[in-house]
Amino acid sequence: MLFEEEPTIENRIVLQKAQSKLKKHLSIEEQYWKQKAGMIWFAEGDRNTSFFHNYVNGKRKKLQLKRIKSSSGVWIEDQEQLATTADHNLELSRLPTIEEVRAVIFELSGESASDPDGFTGLLESILPSLVSPNQSRFVKGRSIFENILLTQEIVTDIRLRGKPANVVIKLDMAKAYDRVSWKYLLHVLRKMGFSKNFINMSSGFFKSTRGVKQGDPLSPALFILSAEVLSRCLNKLFEDKSFVGFGMPKWSDPLSHLAYADDTINFASAHPPSLSKIMAVLGNYEKISGQMINKDKSSYYMHSKVANGLFQAVGAITGFARGKFPFTYLGCPIFYTRRRKDYYEDLIKKVKAKLHSWKVKLLSFGGKATLISSVLQSMPVHMLSILDPPNNILKHLHNIFARFFWSTKEEGRSRHWASWQNLYLPKEEGGLGFRSLHDVSRAMFAKLWWRFRTTKSLWSNFIWNKYCKKELPTVVHFRKGSHAWRQMLNTREEVEHEIVWELKSETTNIWHENWTGLGALYHVLPEDFPINEDLQDVAELRQGEAWDIQLLDQTFNEEIAEHIRLNVYYEGSEGYWDRPYRMPTPSGKFSVSSAWQILRHKADPNQEFKLMWIKGLPFKISFFLWRLWSQEIATDDMWRR
Repeated sequence: MLFEEEPTIENRIVLQKAQSKLKKHLSIEEQYWKQKAGMIWFAEGDRNTSFFHNYVNGKRKKLQLKRIKSSSGVWIEDQEQLATTADHNLELSRLPTIEEVRAVIFELSGESASDPDGFTGLLESILPSLVSPNQSRFVKGRSIFENILLTQEIVTDIRLRGKPANVVIKLDMAKAYDRVSWKYLLHVLRKMGFSKNFINMSSGFFKSTRGVKQGDPLSPALFILSAEVLSRCLNKLFEDKSFVGFGMPKWSDPLSHLAYADDTINFASAHPPSLSKIMAVLGNYEKISGQMINKDKSSYYMHSKVANGLFQAVGAITGFARGKFPFTYLGCPIFYTRRRKDYYEDLIKKVKAKLHSWKVKLLSFGGKATLISSVLQSMPVHMLSILDPPNNILKHLHNIFARFFWSTKEEGRSRHWASWQNLYLPKEEGGLGFRSLHDVSRAMFAKLWWRFRTTKSLWSNFIWNKYCKKELPTVVHFRKGSHAWRQMLNTREEVEHEIVWELKSETTNIWHENWTGLGALYHVLPEDFPINEDLQDVAELRQGEAWDIQLLDQTFNEEIAEHIRLNVYYEGSEGYWDRPYRMPTPSGKFSVSSAWQILRHKADPNQEFKLMWIKGLPFKISFFLWRLWSQEIATDDMWRR
C-alpha cells in the first residue's frame, strides 16, 4: 500500500524486504508441512489405514438434492433457490430454551434412543415376524448367501423334476426404490397393523407421492414391507389346487420365489394356466404399488433340452426374453452343468480392472502387500462363500496377486523371489500374512455347515429335506448332490468336533451329536462297546427333571455316565431348540477366522520371524530382514542361478 501511494526507491526497498521475509516464512511453513506429510506417510503410507486407501483411490461420493417442491406447488430446480435463507440459518443455529429441552426429555419413552437409529432398530426388530422367509434383505438373521445357495440347489435339479418343464424367471424392477407409491405404502402399513402415530412419523414432513429415499436408514425396512404384498400373493397361489409350481424334492415345501430387496427370482412351471396366474399377480402388483417390471431386462430360463415350442410358449405368456445358463444372481453365476472356467471370467476381469486402476501409482512392497491383503483377497470372498471355483481359477488369481506384488514396472514380467505358497503363510511361520484362497474357501464352507446345523431357514430346511431326510447330517454318506453340498461335507468332521449342544428341549441325538462336551459318543466309546440304538434323543435318558441314573449306567460305561451326572445340565425351556455353542470361541459363535486357523495349510512357527515383524516397525525394514533371512536378496550368486 505504501509503495503504491509513494513509489520511491526507499519504499521499493521496504517492499522487497517484506516480500523476501514473506517468502522465507512461506518456505519454512512449506518445509514444516512437508516433514509432517512425510511422517504421516512413514507411519501410515504402507499400512491398512484410511489415509493409505484415500491416497490410492481418491474417491469421493456425494448425495445431492436435485429439486424440491415449494409450498405453492412449484418445482424449484435452481441451486441458489434451493439453499436455506438467512432466517432459516438463524433458526437452525438458535440454542433451545429450557422449556423446549424439558418438553423433549419428558416426552421420551422407554423405547426411544439418543439418535434416529433407535427408531429404525425398533422397526427392524419386528421385521422377521412380518416379512415372509422368501425375502432375506434387511431382515436380521437372514443371509444373501442362503438366497444364492438355495437358487443354485433348485437349479441344479431343473431337469430332474417337474411335468411340465420347470421355469426360472429373473425379474428386473425398473428403479424399484424410486417408484414405490406412498399411497400404497401407507395403506400396506395400516393393513399390517402399524399405528397412526408410526405411519405419520414414517411419512415425515416432506410429502412425496412416490419413492423412498436411498440413504435414509428407514427406507430399506419400508421398501421390503411394501414388497411383502408380492411375496404373500405369490405364496397364496399354492392354495389353488390346480396351480402347478416348480418341481421340488419329494419332502420339500413348495417354493414360489426368492427375493433380496428388489432382486427377485420366480420358480414356476411351463404349465400355461399356472404361468398365466403368476403373470396376473405380477401385473396387479405393478398397478397397485407403482412398480414396473422392465421386460427388456427380465428373462426366463429352462433346461437346454426342452423343446423349442415350449420355449416359445413360455415367452409368449411372460413377454420376457429367453435367457441362457449361466446367469448372474446377486453377484454369482447360477448353472446346472459342471463348473467351467468361463463361468468365473467376470471375477478375473474385476480383479484385473482393480489392478489397472493402481498401475499409475508408485507403490512400495508394503503398499502392495496392504492392497493384496485388504482389497484383492477380499474381492473373491463373496463368491468363495457360496461357490467353490475350479482349482485353475484360484491358481490363476494367486498368479495375478504374485505378479502384482513382485512387479517393478508397468508392463512385462519381474522375477518372483519367493513362491506364493511361501507368501500365504502367517508371518510367524515364514510368510507375509497373505491367505490361500483354497484355505479361505474351506473356511467359508465350514461356516455354511455351521449355519446349516444351527439355524432354521428356507435354505437349511431345503437342504435337510433333500439330503438328510432319512439320516442325521452327522452320519449321512457322501452321495450325488450339488457341489456346494459336497464341499460342506468335506468340512463336516472339523466343525462337528467343535460344536457342543446346550440342552433346552433335549432333541439332540445321544450318539452322533456332542452334548456332553466329550465329542460324539459313538466315536468316544470303545469300538467293542454295545450301542443301544433304541435310544435316540437325550430326553429318553431323563426321568422328570433329573437324569435316569440306572439307565445312564446301563447305556454308558462308568466314566461317561459319571461325567453326565456331574457336568451336563438341562435348562428346560418350552418352545426352544437345543442351543449350539462353538467351543474354540469365548462367545460360542462361529468365526471364519478361527475356522481358517484350523483348516489352513500350516508350517512350524519360528521365533526369528516373530522378531522381524515387531509391531510399529516399517514394513520395508521387516521385509528386507525377511528376504535376507530367506536368502531371497538380489545378490550375484542368486542372479547366477
